[in-house]
Amino acid sequence: MLRIRASIAAIAALSLAPIAIAQDAIEMLPLGDPERAYKLASGLVGETIDGATGETVGFEQLIDRLADAEVIILGERHTSGANHDMQARLVSALGASGEPGTLGVAMEFFTPENDDDLAAYAAGRIDLPGLVGRTGWYDRGGYSIGYYTPIIDAARGVGAPVVGANVPRDWVRAFSRGTTDTLTEDQLAAFGPEGGHSDKTSYVFARMIGGAAGASPMVAMMSRGQEAWDRAMSTSVLRLLDKPGVHRVVLIVGGGHAGHGLGIPEVLLSPRPDLRVRTVMPVFADPPDPDAPMHPGVEPEQRAAFSLAFADFTYVLAEDGGAESIPNLGIRVKDSDDGAIEVTRAGSIGKRAGIQAGDVLLTIDQRRPRDAAEATYLLRDQRWDTRIELRVTRDGEELLIPVLVTPPTDGMFDWLESEPLGAPAPAFDPLSPDPIGAVEADGAHRRLVTHLDRPHRVDVVDWDGCLVEAWLLDDKGRPRLGLLRQPRDGAVRVEIERDEDGSVLGVMRRARDGSLLPDQAP
Repeated sequence: MLRIRASIAAIAALSLAPIAIAQDAIEMLPLGDPERAYKLASGLVGETIDGATGETVGFEQLIDRLADAEVIILGERHTSGANHDMQARLVSALGASGEPGTLGVAMEFFTPENDDDLAAYAAGRIDLPGLVGRTGWYDRGGYSIGYYTPIIDAARGVGAPVVGANVPRDWVRAFSRGTTDTLTEDQLAAFGPEGGHSDKTSYVFARMIGGAAGASPMVAMMSRGQEAWDRAMSTSVLRLLDKPGVHRVVLIVGGGHAGHGLGIPEVLLSPRPDLRVRTVMPVFADPPDPDAPMHPGVEPEQRAAFSLAFADFTYVLAEDGGAESIPNLGIRVKDSDDGAIEVTRAGSIGKRAGIQAGDVLLTIDQRRPRDAAEATYLLRDQRWDTRIELRVTRDGEELLIPVLVTPPTDGMFDWLESEPLGAPAPAFDPLSPDPIGAVEADGAHRRLVTHLDRPHRVDVVDWDGCLVEAWLLDDKGRPRLGLLRQPRDGAVRVEIERDEDGSVLGVMRRARDGSLLPDQAP
């Protein structure tokens, strides 16, 4: 289980965003239905456990057992692609299993003012970049739309309307700060009636924040914001459920809003105790420890444990150590008065590549965006382990800046760590059959990057902190893919195929345009 400890100052910097990280195994807490709270279950990666019976169920059984539900809450870890793929699969199956047009989908990261734009996208009147621009998706600083596109498209495929479940963030801040007198009657009505939240919900939220921090005035303020979010999203769900023809609603929301039947489920049931609410939640299984003592003949398993009361149905995914499935380059842009697209912030991957605030963005991999909204969409529509090129002007000079799209390291919210590699050595040979741990490299320039305490890649960094090479490693710690900032013999991408012993079977070298080059040493 991923354990993240963050300071109150760092948490406060999130500007009261919904919390999606946990200090310890929240799913193990004995909360929720008292008949199940103290009963533990476990599952292997890929399994789904019925919280009522403790038995493992297949996907079709899961859909059958959700047939009578009026509200189905699909919890998530926001940056897990596998989690969102499961949500999309569930939306498709639930929509296909009932009468056509009777399913509705409410989503946490949209608001009701986005409903017309979501309907336009569903009808094909606007494309995805248009939806992103018109809803101001990235103006709110949100996660990549790529996480949620499969869910939106799944709903469109079964004719299910998608609506916004949330409210503007400044409305929630009014609850957090005790200044609700600044809200209008219509704004207050978006939160529905008071009540529903229990002390148990506040306790879980404090545990998610972590440690003694949970008792601080800052966390009490944030807890009030969490309650406001739960009330607002519950109100949106009930409003959608009451629409003619809609018989059941799927809510896509962070797991912290629904675990143990607390938060949104209890708010929903407060005014409607007979409402049939079901929760489907993910848990994440750590990789097995190969060095852990085991009985003879017993193989270590990738298994997660949880309270049966954590959800009505709990499915197990492989722990990714908090890895984000979709890159965020850390580059923000705006439209300037003269029609140019100006970089307002360059952090993380963008900063590491040499992008600077004040640069004027011209092209992204030879595509010239129309405006800042399209540029933001293109910047966020990237894949890991690739190389892209940004053309900018800076102080009147036009620059072509290559960007190696690999996850950053060593930051508070980065899931990768790095350390200098070995003692100085004359060369780093990526074609060596030896694991990288046996290769000495220049510690001033090369760093070994690890994920879940395992070698992940080797970074070559210049004296200005710019990433100039990245060599991804296989599960034995040997280079398998190289990304080069500047071409070497014409190549900027090197793909290495090996046999079980590490000997090189073949090398594919690609030019800037992606074309293959003759096989040579990288």
